[in-house]
Amino acid sequence: MQLAAAAILPLPAIAASECTTPIATITSVQGTVEVQAPAGGEWSKAKLDQALCGGEQIRTGPYSRAQIRLEQAIDKDGAGATLLQLDQQTALELPARSESWWVKLLHGAASFLSCTPSNFTVKTRFANAKVE
Repeated sequence: MQLAAAAILPLPAIAASECTTPIATITSVQGTVEVQAPAGGEWSKAKLDQALCGGEQIRTGPYSRAQIRLEQAIDKDGAGATLLQLDQQTALELPARSESWWVKLLHGAASFLSCTPSNFTVKTRFANAKVE
């Protein structure tokens, strides 16, 4: 299943912190990619293989992109993963609770690729979607 979505919303400021119960992992960083903790604060540079917790935000700058893998129902070979590809100037927030699989697309564009037959909710003000 592949889903593409786009949104335009103001971007609140929030800073990355250590994640003890990750719900996602950053699998690709190209250009300016930053993470912010749920409690707020400064944005910090995202790192490849960085764990992300619920409530954290991730954003990409101009001419930049990133990919994150949701840690839901993944077997040891990585099969069953849901991948989110963030286009340039995109920001999204991960769910506060790992059992409710949704993301809040704050602005920009993202593609979602999932081989897992499960519900997946994207909260955004505007979306174009396609299921293959």
